[in-house]
Amino acid sequence: MIASLPMYEFDRDALEAFWSTLAGALRLRGVKDVPDRLVWPEDLNAHWRQDDLFLSQTCGYPLVQGLNGAVKVLGAFHYTAEGCDGALYRSYVVARRNEQYRTLDYFRGRLAAYNSPESQSGYNAFRALVAPMARHGRFFAGTVETGSHLNSIDSVLSGRADVAAIDCVVLQAVERDDPDLFSRLTVVTATAPA
Repeated sequence: MIASLPMYEFDRDALEAFWSTLAGALRLRGVKDVPDRLVWPEDLNAHWRQDDLFLSQTCGYPLVQGLNGAVKVLGAFHYTAEGCDGALYRSYVVARRNEQYRTLDYFRGRLAAYNSPESQSGYNAFRALVAPMARHGRFFAGTVETGSHLNSIDSVLSGRADVAAIDCVVLQAVERDDPDLFSRLTVVTATAPA
């Protein structure tokens, strides 16, 4: 059997320590086939459908759009990052600190970065935020798919994009682990909680 916690893998040692404690607690309760260590899958969609999957973690959008019936929901983590409230979380729309914005509308006709169309926090919540502001079906001049929240931040800071929606847990980890990088960003607004 395999287990993973792939959503926030910034500190794999900390996740392995967490898993070791959780796995021990599960074994004490008589749960069989508990994996000793976590795996770090590259293809999450295939991983979540593996027959030998013991436990994993997914973003909410893939859960309701493709995994419903393929997996069983056991619970939701409650993170303590700013923007989290119980199992709810939000994203923060970020830009370069030197941008002279007053509202999100300042970024109309500019470029947006997103991690993946399967992401609730980096794509779907962002789309829901700007959709009411669209004119003729568009708000941004274009978009850049980056593959991860960290790559979206890099795209904003390098000028390949002007804004991106970053999961609040990811953004707090950036603030904690790379304060210099975080200091180059500014929060424009927040998405609705999900």
